[in-house]
Amino acid sequence: MLNLNCPNCGSPHRIDSAFRGGVARCQACGALIHVPTKDGKPIEAQTGRKKRPKTPDSPQKAGKRPKAAAVATRVAPRRFSGKVVTITLVVSVLVLAAIAVWWISSTALRTRGG
Repeated sequence: MLNLNCPNCGSPHRIDSAFRGGVARCQACGALIHVPTKDGKPIEAQTGRKKRPKTPDSPQKAGKRPKAAAVATRVAPRRFSGKVVTITLVVSVLVLAAIAVWWISSTALRTRGG
């Protein structure tokens, strides 16, 4: 067991030695307590800010072609363009109008006796 004080509020804590080199949370104020390693050296996060690892270059930047599976997962689903939807609606309305005209004319012929 380790006896450490919170760096924020100073409250004493007994921390299990299994947390060496890790981080614990103060129960009084919620601050993070960096637990030193066995040799007494603080962990990297306590001495300075950790740097994020560099992200690898995308395949296009590196001049490599992406794998087919990777491309398939990144392709957005295709949607109909406004032009296609407009043409479909116009054709549908014209077909319905032609059916209505045929039905009205055939009903008119039947009622006239023709």
